[in-house]
Amino acid sequence: MKTLEKFERKALLILLFTAIVFCLIYMFKFSQTKDKLTIAELKLYDTTEHFQIKIDKAGNQYAVVEQTIATQKQAIEAGLLREQDLKDKNLKLIESVFTYSQSFKALSIKANFENPEIITKYDTIYKTDSQAFLSVPVAFKYSDKYLFMSGRVLATGVVHDSIKTTIQGKLIVGKQKTGFLKSSSVAILQTDNPYLTTTSFKNVIIEQDNNFFKYAVPIGSFIGGVWLGSKL
Repeated sequence: MKTLEKFERKALLILLFTAIVFCLIYMFKFSQTKDKLTIAELKLYDTTEHFQIKIDKAGNQYAVVEQTIATQKQAIEAGLLREQDLKDKNLKLIESVFTYSQSFKALSIKANFENPEIITKYDTIYKTDSQAFLSVPVAFKYSDKYLFMSGRVLATGVVHDSIKTTIQGKLIVGKQKTGFLKSSSVAILQTDNPYLTTTSFKNVIIEQDNNFFKYAVPIGSFIGGVWLGSKL
């Protein structure tokens, strides 16, 4: 009987020690998570753009940004998500949010006139060389793989009838090597369109804020430890 009681006492001590260690580890992890969410909250309200434009080994340009972890509540408070939009789309739990903006810029484009009529005029008064004039209105057009543009030249100015650009891109999420045995979770935005420039890019991973487990686990471990201690 004494041997059995001694064994039970040792078993209870081991369980008590395990419960205390588990509680401490959980509280440490919770403290780290809380710090990360505090940092995330600061990043959500930060108006500075932290993405970088890089060039890969193949010579392709891409935008890369480190992922930010935040709760859905934080994302809503920061204006990244709107509760009404979630209701309209029947969304309850969000996993990830991407926001980006791009600017369009086309410089030094040479468009061709369609059936231009050239008028040659000779100055009979000053006996100067003849001059060529373009009869208006006249249409023009430009087209390549990414851009289509058409319009007309009038006596009063230029009218753009149509401007279209093709947007084909990739959105990649993964871990990028940052050093020896080091990596960071990033999102990559890439487009082959030379007329587009990324001006803003963010990726927020939504972490579910489960308040029940946040408090139930440490409290349950503490109560279990007290109960085990009373049995010793």
